[in-house]
Amino acid sequence: MGIKDLLRFMKPYLEPVHIKKYAGKRVGIDAFSWLHKGAYSCSMELCLNSDGDRKLQYLNYFMHRINMLWHYKVRPVVVLDGGSIPCKAATQDDRERRRKASRDLAMEKLEGGDIQAASELFQVAGFHIKYRKYDLSRLSELG
Repeated sequence: MGIKDLLRFMKPYLEPVHIKKYAGKRVGIDAFSWLHKGAYSCSMELCLNSDGDRKLQYLNYFMHRINMLWHYKVRPVVVLDGGSIPCKAATQDDRERRRKASRDLAMEKLEGGDIQAASELFQVAGFHIKYRKYDLSRLSELG
């Protein structure tokens, strides 16, 4: 779920560097962050659970970044979130309600022929990893 505004808070202390600076080191990777970013390219297919490889583009996005690290001799340590924790239940419920509302509206737009609006709403409806964990088993095929 992340820490709200962490990047904004850290921005004054960040310095762009080339990844090769970390050659020979281990780097922790927030797997769900990369998977979620990759899901924007195929959000409609994921939400509709379409057949075909297009809905798995988010895995290609993830593996491209992992392979880039290996290319520069950086060893990725991939971290997957654990289960939900009770103190975050209200936040999770609220997010799930917003996802469902966006998905429902996206379906209306899609049925009405407004593919652009539907696509944007599917991106908001988003990729919910708990439904996609079985796809993660395909990562070894891509890497």
